[in-house]
Amino acid sequence: MAQAEENEEQLYSGSLSEYESSEEEEGEEESAQDAEEALMKAETLVAASAAAAAAGLCAVCMQQPYKYCCPGCGCRSCSLPCSKQHKANTGCTGQKDRLGYVALQEFDDKQLLSDYRLLEEVRRVDDVARRCRPIAPKPQLPPHLAGLVYQAGRRRVRLLLMPPGMHRRITNTTRYDLKARKISWRVEWVFASAGIRYTDNSVPEECILTEVLARHVLPAPGTAAKAFPLRGYAEAGLPQLRVFLRKERTPVRASVPLTSRWLLCSHDRSRSDMLA
Repeated sequence: MAQAEENEEQLYSGSLSEYESSEEEEGEEESAQDAEEALMKAETLVAASAAAAAAGLCAVCMQQPYKYCCPGCGCRSCSLPCSKQHKANTGCTGQKDRLGYVALQEFDDKQLLSDYRLLEEVRRVDDVARRCRPIAPKPQLPPHLAGLVYQAGRRRVRLLLMPPGMHRRITNTTRYDLKARKISWRVEWVFASAGIRYTDNSVPEECILTEVLARHVLPAPGTAAKAFPLRGYAEAGLPQLRVFLRKERTPVRASVPLTSRWLLCSHDRSRSDMLA
């Protein structure tokens, strides 16, 4: 009994597979027939269109004389409905391929004018694109100041600049020498006890602080001691003098200790080492 059921299942599966294969073959035959019919129809349509064009008739309806020529494929039509029908049948866009190849024998004045207009349109589009391009943001600092800030940062110095137009920004002569690869600092000396200010517009970064200070504290040869305004500093001697560097962005208030507003500098250090 079980053997009979297995035989029936095998027969059923075999008949089902044969039925499916026959359906696939029928589907392939139908698709091949449809393709042949479509090809024959297209060939007939092309032949009829050529005959109609030779006779001066519309290639779509083949009854009325043609009035229009499709820029895309050259198909001739007599009216707007025929033109739309032509586009629906062939999928033509109705636009001329302006970049297509044209043989030298077919190149005439009309084709030359078309190419010239194409180049003019390309140039106009490029000009519009350039004008509509967003303006690049201008750098906040001039190149020489940007380089100065960068070089100071490499020396572990945070250089702060005043806004444009401020007096300290205008009078600041600190510069970076690209050839020597050195920074020349502007140093302002304030002798509080004497009420005197001196300015060195260009101090090389490798100069020792004592050497620069001696130019102002020690009197020049031939200068009278009584006429020297910094006589008290000179009598005290350079080793006894203390030099302080003011810390920027520190509030000047009585509650803020002096050590928080001023930095004590060493005499035997250079300007760059002192700022680092």
